[in-house]
Amino acid sequence: MKPKELKGQREILKERKLEKLEKAKMERMQDDPNLIWIDAPMAKEQYADFSNSVFAMLDNIYTITIDDIMSYLHCSRQFVERYIIKEVKHIFLNNTVKGILFSNSDRDFPSNFKNFYFFDRDDFFRFLKEHTVMTRQTISFNLYDYTENAEKLTCEINNYAVLKQDFIYMSVQERNSIVSQYDSKIYDLLNKEGRILYKDRIRRNIERNNYPHLVVREEFPERLEKANAFGFHRETAYRNLFQLGAIKYSISIKDATLIRYDASLLSLIPYLSSCVILPYSVYQKEVK
Repeated sequence: MKPKELKGQREILKERKLEKLEKAKMERMQDDPNLIWIDAPMAKEQYADFSNSVFAMLDNIYTITIDDIMSYLHCSRQFVERYIIKEVKHIFLNNTVKGILFSNSDRDFPSNFKNFYFFDRDDFFRFLKEHTVMTRQTISFNLYDYTENAEKLTCEINNYAVLKQDFIYMSVQERNSIVSQYDSKIYDLLNKEGRILYKDRIRRNIERNNYPHLVVREEFPERLEKANAFGFHRETAYRNLFQLGAIKYSISIKDATLIRYDASLLSLIPYLSSCVILPYSVYQKEVK
């Protein structure tokens, strides 16, 4: 075959390859409308600019992976693949693209670079917010924020905790008398605002179902957690969440629902004895 004919044959093969790639691209994008396609350059002299462009996307926009979403939502990979991938803007780095990046950069590659899918963080939280109803029953206040005598407050709280251990052996009248005395002592230690909160507080033994779940508008917390992380068993967990004034994040996507809570509240559980809770409805009307 003559050189001219060989060159023509190569051009034909190149065109066919490009047509095949373009067809595959269109099919993939049609099946996955939120996929932002990345075309790897054919010419090596374009590799450096291409790599810089992709790294800018990874550093500033497409910053979370499937593993990150699994960790945030405490869900399975199957859940992300079924309900989230095609609903959030993302890029897909295949081995060809990764090969170009590796060979044209001296930067340290993060551990998450083993992933293929990288999602737009802002779009992920936009999608999450559209599919989440946030509700709360109560709001919690720490008594130490409303007193000038923290030492005395600590003493009263600790004394009451000791007395409560024997409540099971006392009559109703004896228990009520101790509770009344404790309430009076705590009330006297609080400032004006604290006394208002203490007066409107919820008694711990009242049924949680007596209080409505009111819809709130909040930003998503830094981390989410399942309910079972808040107690040794189901009842303890939900009692703690009620006393913490936790927002309930009900995430519903198609036929699946996840119930999650702000993980930062876990650190507050040891301090529940010094907290009072108000019905969120009362807080909105009378306190806020």
